[in-house]
Amino acid sequence: MSRDLPALWTPLLHRLSSASADQGVWKNTEAGLSGHGDVDFIAPRSEWEGVRIVVKAWAAEAGLGPVIVCPHIPNAVFFFVVDRSERDFLQLDVRDRVTFRGSTVFQPHDVVHLMAMDPRGFRSLRAGAEGLVKLVVSGTAPGGRPKPKTLRKENVIELLASDSEGMRKTASSVFGRVESAVLAGAGAALAGSWDRRAMATVEAFYTLKGVTEPATVVGRLRARRAKKNCPVMRTSLENGRRIRNDVDGWLNEVARTHQVGYEADDRD
Repeated sequence: MSRDLPALWTPLLHRLSSASADQGVWKNTEAGLSGHGDVDFIAPRSEWEGVRIVVKAWAAEAGLGPVIVCPHIPNAVFFFVVDRSERDFLQLDVRDRVTFRGSTVFQPHDVVHLMAMDPRGFRSLRAGAEGLVKLVVSGTAPGGRPKPKTLRKENVIELLASDSEGMRKTASSVFGRVESAVLAGAGAALAGSWDRRAMATVEAFYTLKGVTEPATVVGRLRARRAKKNCPVMRTSLENGRRIRNDVDGWLNEVARTHQVGYEADDRD
């Protein structure tokens, strides 16, 4: 791609970070800014409307659009910003919580103390915190088994190794009741092995906790269906955010089930 994606993304992330201390990138900053993935953002549900306004204003200023607003993933709102010149879209995934096995791991206010200002001017989860969260949420398969490919792709070991203090703070403040188990799992991963018993303990805790969060459990099932049925999610997951057919025709299809607009105050 000929675009300077970091230069495109950074002003938006700076504006969002400036709007609230409860907003920030929670994982995969570099993959998102380089175009190899989406930008994973966290913000309270009460601030989503403000995020929408900022995203649409930024897109208009950058000569991008329209902006597609997708509410099909529970506990999240996704913004897809179309770039007609590249026949693709930029993707900002905004969540009001991060979940594992159908229960909440954290919400925005739980990780404010684990955020740091990136040198480029936006707020993001510090490396050790990101690494520990991804070890659990992304890197652990059913039964406490590892997902080696995901662990490598998500740079989990590198993140943990670069910020042991952030890792320990996250274990204590986010994973609380399974702090010892999650630290044992992280220690094993850092040593080049895997503590299946420890990670199975973490998994069991969140699975049981899901009984108290039936809406989150149901949301997990709805998210699976949405990824198959939503035309924008299919384009994101199957085509790497590239629009293979006629852009206008694709937008017409998307508009049947989504908000599609250009202006910051557009609520169509």
